[in-house]
Amino acid sequence: MTERTAFRGRFLALVFALGMPGMALVAAAPPRLYVAPSGNDHWSGKVAVPNRAGTDGPLRTLEQARDRLRRYRSAPGVAAGAEVVLRDGVYALQRPLVLTPEDSGSASAPVIFRAYPGERPVISGGKRIVGWHEVEAGVWEAPVPKIGGKPWRFRQLFVNGKRRTPARTPNAGEFFHYEKLLEPLGDRRSAWGNPRKKMGFVYREGDVRRWPDWRQARIVYFHSWTASLHWIEKIDEKNRTLRFTAPAGWPIGWWGKGERYFVEGIRAALDQPGEWYLDETREKVLYRPLPGEHLGEVRVVAPVVRQWLQLQGEPELGLWVEHIQFRGLTFHYADWDLPRDQAHDGQAAEKASAAILACGARSCVFEDCELAHTGAYALGLRRGCRYWRLRRNHLLDLGGGGIRIGEPSLPQGEEVRVGGHEVDNNFIHDYGAVYRAGVGIFVLQSSNNRITHNEIRDGWYSGISVGWNWGTTPTDAHENEIAWNHIHHVLRNMLSDGAGIYMLGESPGTVIHHNLIHDVFAYASPPLAWGIYLDALSSRILVENNLCYHTMSGGLMMHNGSFAHVIRNNIFAKSAYEQVWRALPRGGPSRFERNICTIDQGEFFHFDPEPDTTSFWDYNLYWRTDGKEAFFNGETFQDWRDMGFDRHSLVADPKFVNAAANDFRLRPDSPALTQLGFKAFDLSTCGLYGDPAWTNLPKARKFPPTVLPPAPEPRGPLELDEGFEDSAVGDPPRGAVVSLGNGAGNAAIAVVADGAMQGRHCLLVRDAEGLEKDYNPHFYYRPGYRRGRMEFQCCIKVKKGAKPWIECRDGPYPYAVGPSLKIDAEGRLLANGKPIMRIPFDTWVKIRLRCPLGRDATGRYELSVTLPGKPTKHFPDLHGDKRFHRLTWLGFVSLATTETEFFLDDIKLSNPRP
Repeated sequence: MTERTAFRGRFLALVFALGMPGMALVAAAPPRLYVAPSGNDHWSGKVAVPNRAGTDGPLRTLEQARDRLRRYRSAPGVAAGAEVVLRDGVYALQRPLVLTPEDSGSASAPVIFRAYPGERPVISGGKRIVGWHEVEAGVWEAPVPKIGGKPWRFRQLFVNGKRRTPARTPNAGEFFHYEKLLEPLGDRRSAWGNPRKKMGFVYREGDVRRWPDWRQARIVYFHSWTASLHWIEKIDEKNRTLRFTAPAGWPIGWWGKGERYFVEGIRAALDQPGEWYLDETREKVLYRPLPGEHLGEVRVVAPVVRQWLQLQGEPELGLWVEHIQFRGLTFHYADWDLPRDQAHDGQAAEKASAAILACGARSCVFEDCELAHTGAYALGLRRGCRYWRLRRNHLLDLGGGGIRIGEPSLPQGEEVRVGGHEVDNNFIHDYGAVYRAGVGIFVLQSSNNRITHNEIRDGWYSGISVGWNWGTTPTDAHENEIAWNHIHHVLRNMLSDGAGIYMLGESPGTVIHHNLIHDVFAYASPPLAWGIYLDALSSRILVENNLCYHTMSGGLMMHNGSFAHVIRNNIFAKSAYEQVWRALPRGGPSRFERNICTIDQGEFFHFDPEPDTTSFWDYNLYWRTDGKEAFFNGETFQDWRDMGFDRHSLVADPKFVNAAANDFRLRPDSPALTQLGFKAFDLSTCGLYGDPAWTNLPKARKFPPTVLPPAPEPRGPLELDEGFEDSAVGDPPRGAVVSLGNGAGNAAIAVVADGAMQGRHCLLVRDAEGLEKDYNPHFYYRPGYRRGRMEFQCCIKVKKGAKPWIECRDGPYPYAVGPSLKIDAEGRLLANGKPIMRIPFDTWVKIRLRCPLGRDATGRYELSVTLPGKPTKHFPDLHGDKRFHRLTWLGFVSLATTETEFFLDDIKLSNPRP
C-alpha cells in the first residue's frame, strides 16, 4: 500500500513535468495517520480502528508514524502538512521521539500531532514495576529489570501517579547543618572562585556515617536561592569530614552557619511511609507504603527516559524544525541524572535540562497538553528557537521548573537568537522537586516574548524569572511583556532571595503590568522574598498596575544598582518586613509615582545607609494600619519631604473595599483616586481564562489563611557594641564587609582567643606579602548616620611594622573623608595626615572620637587617646573634609605590605540624635 501510493505520486509528477496533454498534477491531500497502543506498525495507519479481518488499522508507535510520514512526504506532489492522530491509551517510550527538519510543516500546512476527539492519550517515559512482596513489616520489595541489557538506574518513583520521596535523612521538613568548614572561608571574593572551599564540610556527630551504600548517596545542600546536588567522594568518620565529587557553585558557609543539607538515596534512611530506595547492588527497589496502600492495588512506575521529545534543528546551517504542533496530548514520567563530575546548583536551575527539548525549532505550537512527573524542566526552548505558541498547557509535578526559554550566553548571530514566543494561559504548579531552584517560567537571553494569563504556584523558587546578566554589558532580554499572571505561594519558606517576578540585566522595552502576586515567603536566612524583584543592574523596565500582597520582604525590590525604571500605579500591601527596597541606582534615576503602599507591620522602606537621592518619588499614598507613626528610611514624613521626596504624596487611608479579605479595590472616595491621580485597575481576569473545567483547576487546592511572620526590629542607623565575646574563634566581624584581597596568602581578619583587651576574644587583622592592593586586608561597616553626631571608640594593639588605618567616609565615590586616623610603621598617630602623638607597640590603646553630622557638620571632630596608666590626651579641634556630613562608611584597613598584625577590641559606635 505504501509503495503504491509513493509510486502514484512520482508518476503524476513525472507526467506533469513531461507536459502530457490533458494531464495536470493534483497534489495529494495532507496525509493523516492514526496511532493506537493496540495498533500494528505493519498496518497503513490510515484508519482509526482495526478492520474486522485484522489486516489494517492504526500504527502502534509514534516513531513509525514519523518514519511513515517522512516517506509519504518525500514524494513529489505531496502536500507539506500532515496529521498524526493518537487514540486513547499509553504510549511507552524507550527513547525520546526525535524530530528533525525533514519532519517540518509549513505555515499554511503544519504537521500536527493531536489527540483523537474526546480522548486523552498518554505518552509515557515510565515503566511499571511489578512483583512486589513484603520483605519486612512495612517494607515492600520488587525486582528491577534490566533495560536494553543494562541496569536500570532510575532516580524517581511514582505510586498511583504521585511522586514518592527518595529515602532521606533527616526526614522531609527537617535538615542537618554543617558544623564547620574544611578550611576558613576568608575573603569572600577570593573564596567564591576557589573550588577547595566548595568541596564539602565537617559534619556534626551522628549526622553522617560511612553507610554500606554511601557511594550511591546524594547530598542536597542549600545556598540561599539555590540548592546543589552532590555525589560523595569521601567520608572520613574519624575527622567527620565529607567531600563531594564536584564543587558546589557557592563556597560552603557563604550564607552563614545555618546552611542546611540532607542525605538521600541510602537504605538506612528508609524509615518513613512514602519513602523508597533503589538497591543498586541487588537490583531491587524497596518502598514503605503509605496508609491505605495495599499490595496488588497500587501502580508503581519509574522513568526509563529523561526526555520525551527532541526537536533537533541546526540553526547555524539554516536547517530548521518548523510548523509542528502538539495538541491535546499528555506526557508523563521523565527522569534526571547527575554525572559524578558535575554539581547542579546554578541560579534558577540553569544547568538542568528539559523533558521536551528544542533547538533550532521555529513556529511550533504546544496547546492543551499536560506535562507531568518530570526530573528537570518540562519544556526547554534553546538555541535558535523562535515564535512558539504555548497555550493552555497544564504543567505539574516537575523536577525542575516549567518552561525554560533561551541560553545563558549572548547569542552570536541572528540565526541562534531565541525569542518571539507566546506563553499564554498555562497552569504551572508543584515544581522544583529535584532542582529546588527551578522557576515556573524562566527566560534567559531572549526578547519579544509575551508571558500572559498564566497561573503559577507551589514552587520552591521564583514564579517568573527574566534576564541573565548581572551587569550593564549587552543583553538579549528586551521588550518582554509579563502581564495578567497570577503568581502565588512560591518560595514557600524553602529558598531565599527570590520573587513572584524576578528580573536581571538591562531590559529596554520590557513591561510588567496587571499581575496579581501574593504569598511569597522565604527561608529565614537570608529572609528575602519579594513580589517584584528588579535585581543586579536591571534597568529600563516599566512596572505598573500590579498588586503584590502577603510577601515576606515587600512588594518591590530595586537592588544592586538597579536603575532607570518607571514604577507607577501599583499596590503594595501586607508585607511582613517592609514594602520597598530603594537601592542606589548605578546608571540613571528611576521614577516611583502614583503607587499605594500600605503596611500592617514593619516599615515602608528597607533601611539604606546610602539612600537614593536622585530618583523621582512623588504622588504616592502611604498608610500604616497599626496606628504607629510612619517613617521613611528612618526619617519622619516631614524630614523625608525636606530631603526632596514625596512632596505631593499623602499619608492617608487608601479606603480599600475590604483589605481584611484581600479585596484591594478602591472605594470612589479614595484619596489615591481623588487627589493623587491613581488609576483604578481590575485584576479579576488575571490567570487562566476559558471554560470552567479549565479555569476551576487551580481551585481544587485550598490554602490556609496567611499569617505574616513577626516583623524584625526596625532597621535604622547601625549601632555597634562589639567585644567579640559572642563570636566563635575564626569568625569574621559580624555585620561587616570583609576583603582579604587576591593572593591573600596568610592574610586574615578573624576573631582570636589570645591577648584580648578584656574578656576572652578580640579581632586579629593580619597583613601579608604579595597582595594585589595595599589597602587589603580591610573591613568596613555601613552605619547610615545622617544627623545628630557620631560617637566612636575602639581599643587597638599594634605590632611593630603594622600600619592600621581607621577612616570615616560620606557617600559613594567620590566621597568626602571625615575623621581619618593612621598609625605608621614608626608608631606615629596621624589625624587626617597630621602627626599628633606616638602610640606604643604591643600595648592596648583606647581611641574615642565625636563628630557632628547633618546641619551641624563642619568637617571638624574631637579625639581622645588613652594609654595605660597615663592621662587621656584630648584633641578638641581636628579637621576632616568640610563636605563630610554623613557617616556612610566606617573602615578598618591594614596598609602594610609585609606580614604584620594589629588587634581590635571593644568597638562601639552610636548616633545620638539632637
